[in-house]
Amino acid sequence: MSIPSLIRSYVATAVVAACTIVKFTDASATSKVGPAAANTDPLWGIADAQGGDSGDTVDVILDGLADVKLGGTVQAGDPLTSDANAAA
Repeated sequence: MSIPSLIRSYVATAVVAACTIVKFTDASATSKVGPAAANTDPLWGIADAQGGDSGDTVDVILDGLADVKLGGTVQAGDPLTSDANAAA
C-alpha cells in the first residue's frame, strides 16, 4: 500500500512504467525525469501507479511510502536500487 507524503509532477523524457524508479534525465533541467537504468544512477523517486508516456507529466513520489515494482527476490531489510528496467 502506498502512503505518499510528497508528490511532484515532472515531464517524462521516455516512457515511465507505473511504480518504477526514476532519475533526472538532464541535470540542468530538473523538471524532466526518465526511468533509472542502472544501480549507479542517481535515483530521484518512484513513479505513481499511473506512470506516463514520453512528453506526458508523471507524478513522482519523493517522500513517504511508495509501491515499487521488484525486479527480483527481495528480503525484508534489503537495500534497494534500480535494475536496467527501473525496477528495484
